Amino acid sequence: DLYNEIKENKQKINKIENKLIELKETKEELKESKVIKLKEITRRYWYENYLWFITTSGILAVAGRDSSQNESLIKKRINDEDLVFHAAIHGSPFLLLKTKGKNVSEKDILEAAQFVASYSSAWKGGLRAIDVYWVKPEQVSKQAPSGTYLPKGSFMIYGKKNYIRNVPLELAIVIDENKTLNILPSVCVEERLKIILVPGMMEKEKVIDKIIKILKEANIEFDEKQAREFLNRNLPKGGFDILKNTFTSTKNK
Repeated sequence: DLYNEIKENKQKINKIENKLIELKETKEELKESKVIKLKEITRRYWYENYLWFITTSGILAVAGRDSSQNESLIKKRINDEDLVFHAAIHGSPFLLLKTKGKNVSEKDILEAAQFVASYSSAWKGGLRAIDVYWVKPEQVSKQAPSGTYLPKGSFMIYGKKNYIRNVPLELAIVIDENKTLNILPSVCVEERLKIILVPGMMEKEKVIDKIIKILKEANIEFDEKQAREFLNRNLPKGGFDILKNTFTSTKNK
């Protein structure tokens, strides 16, 4: 009824407000040059084997790292309430937006689309923007047209595709409210301290060196070996450029 709906909406608003307060506190701590000690990265949930993030409204988004993960994600992890994303290019992860029946905002859609775009082959190709589409689970099928074959990680899409045009390829290196290093779509992090990465000519090893240097200059304590492993595993394939750095307010330092 209306009362319960209002109560539920208030709870959601309170949850988001608390998260924003935590993020603001983390940002203020960094601005005051306090030593921030990052927590160790641990894996506890199934989706942590995939590429994943939580949208700003709290919806889990999970994407395949490769064709094998695309296959397992669609075959084993898809639910009727999910939205399925794919970039309009050969060599894209499938992404599931795990709505659990929640209302999905345009911001949720854009965040998921940017994540997919940034982890597609468009990054390695040096593109700065690409179209992305989403469909419903029932539109995704492993049933190929007669006489054709679908390789591992590939699926047929039937029916209308809902396009998001010219999605920018940008990823943000941030420190989450729980003091862990993370990689998010840049549209998630307007008000947060971050390093914005875009496709470029810098090799992955070199950009990781620069990220590590920036974090150290921002007076952040962390396990460097673990941070390097995390970045190496979770940054997309291809070259990089640092578009923006608000940790030390110096571009390409």
